[in-house]
Amino acid sequence: MEEFVNDAYIPSELVNCSSDACTVTFYCYLIELKQDYVDPIGVHDIVLALRTELDPEIASTKFDMRVERGNLLLSLRQVETIHLSPHLVQRCRRFQTTLFRILLHNDDVSDEFCLGDEPQIDYLLLPATTLNQRLSNSSVDWKTVSSVPFLSEDQCNCWYYPHPVMTKTGLVCSCKLQNCVVKAFHNGSIYIIDGIMDLNGNSRLRNGGKRAPTYKEHFKNNYGIQLQFENQTLLDARSLFKVKNYLHKGRQMKQKGSTSMMPAELPPEVCSVIMSPISISTIYSFTFIPSIMHRLESLLMAFGLKKMLLDNCMQKDIPVFKLLRAITTKECQEDYDCESLGTLGNSFLRYAATQQLFKTNQNLREGSLTQMRDKIICNAALFTFGSSQRLTGFIRKGHFNPKQWIIPGDNSKFLSLTEEVISSRTRVYVCGMKRKMKHKVVADVVAALIGTFVSTGLGGEEAALSFMNWIGIKVDTNVIPYEIHLNVSPEKLVNVTLLESLLNYIFQEPSLLVEALTDGSYNCTENYQRLEFLGDAVLDYLITQYFYKEYHNESSELLTVMRTISVTNECFALSAIRAKLHEHIIRDSKELDKRIAATVNEVEKLSVKSTFGWELDICFPNVLADIIESLAGAIYVDSGYNKEAVFQSIRPLLEPLITPETAQLQPLGELHELCQRGTYQRKKSRVACGNGVTVSIEVKAKEITCKHTAKANNEKTAEKVASKEVIKLLKDKNIGEDASGHEECHAEEEQPCIDKDQVEGESAVICETHFEEEGPLINEMHSQQLESASNGVRKSCEINFEAELIALTQQGILKVEHVPLLASFLTAQPSMRLTDLPSVRCSFGYYVLWEFLHYIESTPLRVLLEDGCARFLGFFDALSMFPFDITWLNKYKMQIVSPPEDAPSRALEKAVKEIEIIDQQLAILQAKKADLQERASELSSILDSPYSVFQQ
Repeated sequence: MEEFVNDAYIPSELVNCSSDACTVTFYCYLIELKQDYVDPIGVHDIVLALRTELDPEIASTKFDMRVERGNLLLSLRQVETIHLSPHLVQRCRRFQTTLFRILLHNDDVSDEFCLGDEPQIDYLLLPATTLNQRLSNSSVDWKTVSSVPFLSEDQCNCWYYPHPVMTKTGLVCSCKLQNCVVKAFHNGSIYIIDGIMDLNGNSRLRNGGKRAPTYKEHFKNNYGIQLQFENQTLLDARSLFKVKNYLHKGRQMKQKGSTSMMPAELPPEVCSVIMSPISISTIYSFTFIPSIMHRLESLLMAFGLKKMLLDNCMQKDIPVFKLLRAITTKECQEDYDCESLGTLGNSFLRYAATQQLFKTNQNLREGSLTQMRDKIICNAALFTFGSSQRLTGFIRKGHFNPKQWIIPGDNSKFLSLTEEVISSRTRVYVCGMKRKMKHKVVADVVAALIGTFVSTGLGGEEAALSFMNWIGIKVDTNVIPYEIHLNVSPEKLVNVTLLESLLNYIFQEPSLLVEALTDGSYNCTENYQRLEFLGDAVLDYLITQYFYKEYHNESSELLTVMRTISVTNECFALSAIRAKLHEHIIRDSKELDKRIAATVNEVEKLSVKSTFGWELDICFPNVLADIIESLAGAIYVDSGYNKEAVFQSIRPLLEPLITPETAQLQPLGELHELCQRGTYQRKKSRVACGNGVTVSIEVKAKEITCKHTAKANNEKTAEKVASKEVIKLLKDKNIGEDASGHEECHAEEEQPCIDKDQVEGESAVICETHFEEEGPLINEMHSQQLESASNGVRKSCEINFEAELIALTQQGILKVEHVPLLASFLTAQPSMRLTDLPSVRCSFGYYVLWEFLHYIESTPLRVLLEDGCARFLGFFDALSMFPFDITWLNKYKMQIVSPPEDAPSRALEKAVKEIEIIDQQLAILQAKKADLQERASELSSILDSPYSVFQQ
């Protein structure tokens, strides 16, 4: 799947030239925080000060964030306008830069926040006063803003006699240590001070028992520090809060306790004061700011897109949050994404392109029309359309990492911002920080934007067409008369009156009804394929639109599944048989007659409530599903392109429609989901036999293997039957009910059907990924597997492996206990650098396996025997985490790792024999590596072909 490099846009509202020449006007917005959970540490409101006034739609933003113990409710409202001198702006910048560097990076204070004439990310985040103070004073808590830089000589405001305390900073009044931030020089850590304790240096360690050393002894023994002022009371310290991504939809909530902060007791003399006074609640509140500002920045980007669309193609107002959904990819892992809008948009795009080609190319056959349509709606075309109108910079890609958040006013990381004017009312900035993006991501967002317009209600389709024409997809809704080629009376070929009654529609041109029911085996008239080409797209859009409107509150995944289930050949064919439409098909094929009769006989055995059709262990003739679509196309043309007429006529044939409660994946999809949740291995083998195909499906789960073999006339049916039986076996063994996790299901390479004894006698089989050829199993994840496997899994760049692995655990891709092993294994080998750890677990397994083979080939066997094989064990343990059959590796582990138990001479003799054995096995491994390389080459050739091949 192709990638390109692009810049992400930064909204102009957050960028300014901050010259120190004059007073600056700031528009202040109060970020009101409300805890929907119980915690001893409360939250304080925060003031956001911008040089640009926000649009009312943004200024009234409200949303929730999931925190450790519940929800944090946020609302934004405009308060006063303030005018700050350059000196005050610098003071505010110093405050926020210092606090965020402490929270995000545990850094010391720096002065790299000076004003300048170049554009930079420039806004203020300041502590707010309490409610009772806001009645007559400013919303900004200026006392806390002045907490940095800390000056010990500042006047003390104690109402009692000042009590000086010796610190690393110098003599400080004890009142200034009640609420402050300090750095302890004995370990370099930064702490929050929440009070002064009743302990001193001569007290014994708290919770250490009667024999515990004193604090004075503790610091001398552990840090070599001799306390000079052991009689000073200790400071009640807490470790810093961890700043997290509170927008992640997978965040787990804690049930008990308070916000976790490790306590510590610190002698004042080992501490230097960084900020004072600043309360623990203020610091806690600022930990949410990176997530809040990331959401606000995203909203501003969506608002910038809205202005650009209004300047070019949009006449109807669209809520900015809906546009935010459209530009948010699933990779962001937030509570919303573009999937459901993309499903709707793709369906409308396909419908619009289909009807345009159908009416303007009436002499072309279905095959040619399909090729023309694919060129318009394929991912490559949508990428070209989207990038030509500069939509790529608006796309939100990747989950938010707070540590990568750019602190406003912090010049420690130089960013060269360049202004871009993208429409008459819209300007943005690019910072030169490049990001990689797949073409499909852009295509998905373009489709989601089309879906956004379609879903806006009355006039939505016209707005969608306007947007499509703007980006380069030229379609319209003009009605062009359809050319009829039937030279005989329709009543001589079909019972028009009966069919009109059945369809609840009166045809103006009954010849369309004849064309819709004519199979290709009947050569006297036009067959149904052109109308089926049209009706397929019309029905798909109508059903997708219905589900989107009816179940808009459901998850995007469920809406996609419901739509996928409802437009399958099985569902349409079952509906055609129940309406007895098969009796009206105009055909001239005895073989087709037999297949239809056999199918009807099996359908009669089904429950009346069944709506899926894949319960049957048969393959439906395509014509049964096609005539539902061709009849929809005939009604659509006859009614003057009236979609509502089509839905009113065809919907009763499809009843009952799928609901969230009745949605059930076909067996292939259900088994795929089951394996995905439980990270089970799935193996498929097939062999042609006589006049049919035999397919075996095997799933290894929880040390239990479930397998079933089925034979049918074609592979699709045999695989469906085998999958269905394996699901039953798994459920009978209570497997899959409690499966958890989000790893991708790994299916092994297809192998011919062979006996079990033959398998056991064969050499090791290295598993590879098998890709299904139809249905909902074809998705972006499989494309990523193809790409990652074919790339050879060795690339170059500098990244933080440990951080990447931790991110993968947060996504559920790796287990926590595997992180230390994999991190040390990777970082210990300088030659290994990855562009990015693949999001597919199997691909990373291939990487480890590839390096394992390289290591075995390039390392002398004597070294393997003499060095204790630590690296070998590292490979072995790493491979055991992935879905490979590594029982064949046990022989290596035993041969190389187990030390000889006999005398040295016996040990040498045994080692020589083992070397001979391993030499033989190496030949097998080299052959397997060659097989892997050949497979990678095959996968690369597949990737070079259009992605539409997988979707067909």
